[in-house]
Amino acid sequence: MVATAAIISLQTWGQSRTSANEAAVVYAFEPAAAAFFGYFWLGEALSLRGWLGGLLLISGMIVSQWNSESRPAAALAPE
Repeated sequence: MVATAAIISLQTWGQSRTSANEAAVVYAFEPAAAAFFGYFWLGEALSLRGWLGGLLLISGMIVSQWNSESRPAAALAPE
């Protein structure tokens, strides 16, 4: 229970110091990180389909942030 409260507090603190786009990328990485740690730390099996999904997820995150600095702030705001 204490660990959950600490994690939520850290998450809230981090979100207040980053943009919405960066926070979305971090949240999108959560399933890939869980699969990675499950495979290497817990010895869980990951199928070819799982590896392909993780690769697509990470590739999409990289492409979405590729030139994020060059975009004007108005382009990131909803209309």
